Amino acid sequence: MQYISSKKLFIFRRNIITYFLVLVALLFMLTPIIWLLSTSLKTRSEMFSLPLTLIPKKLIWSNYIKIWNEIPFFSYLKNSIIMSMYTTIVALNISSLASYSLSRFKFRYRGVFLKFILIAQLFPSLLLIIPMFIYIKKMGLLGSYTGLMICYLTFVVPFSTWSLTNFFDSIPKDLEESAMIDGCSQLGAMFHIILPVALPGIIAVSTYCFLTCWNEFIYAMIFMQSQTSWTLPVGLAALSGQFALDWGLLTAGGIIALIPAIFVMLFLQRYLIGGILAGAIKG
Repeated sequence: MQYISSKKLFIFRRNIITYFLVLVALLFMLTPIIWLLSTSLKTRSEMFSLPLTLIPKKLIWSNYIKIWNEIPFFSYLKNSIIMSMYTTIVALNISSLASYSLSRFKFRYRGVFLKFILIAQLFPSLLLIIPMFIYIKKMGLLGSYTGLMICYLTFVVPFSTWSLTNFFDSIPKDLEESAMIDGCSQLGAMFHIILPVALPGIIAVSTYCFLTCWNEFIYAMIFMQSQTSWTLPVGLAALSGQFALDWGLLTAGGIIALIPAIFVMLFLQRYLIGGILAGAIKG
C-alpha cells in the first residue's frame, strides 16, 4: 500500500509540473496576441500613456471599422484567401501523386531522391527570389495569382511530398490490392481507397500549405507589384509607411488576419493531430 501511495503521489506531482509548464508556455504564446487585441481596442492616447494597461479603460471599436474604409483591406483579405486556397489545392494534387508513386513503386535511388527532397528544404527560399523573378517575368505571369502560386509551390510541394510519403507508407498495401482484385485500377484504388484512409495526413499537409502561404510576405511583396493584388501581410506592412504607422489600424488588421488561421486550426485540430501521429509511425 505504501508503494501504491508513493506511486500515486509521484504521478500527481508529475502532472502538476506538466500542467504548470503547459500553462507557462500557453501564457508565453498568448501574451502577444492578448496585447495585440488590447491595443486594437484602445484610443491613440491610451496606447502611449504610462503606466501601460492591459485592459482598456474604454473599448473602442472604431479601428475595426476604419480599416475597411481607409485602406483596401477587403482586397488584401480576398487575395490572401485566393492565393492560400489556390496554392493548397494545386500542391495537394501534385504532392499526393508524387508521394503515392514514391511509396508504392520501388525504383533505384528512391531513398536518395527522398533525401534530396528533404535537403532542398534546408536552403532558404530567399535564394530563389532572383531566378524565380526572371522566370516569372519571362512567362508574363508577374503580378498574377498563377505566378505567385508557382513561387509558393517551390517550397511547399517538396515538404508536402516528403510528409505524405510517410503517411502512405503507413497504409497497408493489402487495401489497394484487394480493390484491384475486384477490378479497380491503380489510380482508382488510390483515389477511392488510399486517399480517404490518408485523410488525416492530407489535412495536416494542407494546413501546413495554407498557413505557409497565408503568412508569406517577401514573395508577395516582390511579385505582386500592384496595390490591388497585395496579400494581407503586404497590405498591413504598408501601414507603417503610407499611413504614418497608425497602430490602431495595424493591430486591428493583425487580429483580423489571425482569425482565419485560428479557425483552420480549431476545426482541423483533430485531423491535424491524427495526421501528425500517423506520419510519425512507419511499419
